[in-house]
Amino acid sequence: MEVFLEVTVQHKKYYAGFMEKIRQQPEVRSCYHVSGEYDFLVKADVSSEKNLERLERSVRKINGVYGVQCVYALQEII
Repeated sequence: MEVFLEVTVQHKKYYAGFMEKIRQQPEVRSCYHVSGEYDFLVKADVSSEKNLERLERSVRKINGVYGVQCVYALQEII
C-alpha cells in the first residue's frame, strides 16, 4: 500500500535530525522538503495497516516532529 505522510516539524533546527532519521526507515521510498502547510512529504510503501501505524508512531517519535497526517493512495492515475 502506497502512503504519504505530511510531516510538520516544530522548527528548522530539527530538520537535519529529521532527515537523518527518516532515511533509516526501510518503508520510506522518498522524502521531500516542501513549502505549504507542512514541512516534509514522505512517500512510503507499507504492507499492512499495522505496519503503517508502526511507521507513523516511529515518525512521531522523531525529535522535533509536531504533527503527522497520513494520506492513502487509492488509485494511481498517471
